[in-house]
Amino acid sequence: MAEFQVIDKRRSRFAAIYAAEWDTDRFRTLSPTTRVVYVSLCLFAGATTHQCWPKVRRLEGMTGLSERTVRRSISKLAALGYIVVGKVQLKRKRINVYTLLSPPEYPPIPEGPGAALST
Repeated sequence: MAEFQVIDKRRSRFAAIYAAEWDTDRFRTLSPTTRVVYVSLCLFAGATTHQCWPKVRRLEGMTGLSERTVRRSISKLAALGYIVVGKVQLKRKRINVYTLLSPPEYPPIPEGPGAALST
């Protein structure tokens, strides 16, 4: 059976999401809300830098989740190594910059009962 891949046809301006990355046991451990936030971040990420900086309010509107749930999901994604959250100063504002990590960069999954972070 051939490997299924999602191909991004937007002239390589945005990052592509491949089924091999999210059709894994690791991704299945995430809650549905955390998955939705991750996929939303992927839609904003650039193809070369894998960075994006959507406002939490924008993510709320896209996902239909509350601000608290979006922030909690971002924290879980960062704790599990799916993204890195950085801060950038723009004039008088500080914004969050989210860098999506590729699968080989994911830290190993903790083993044993209770070792993994709750999602």
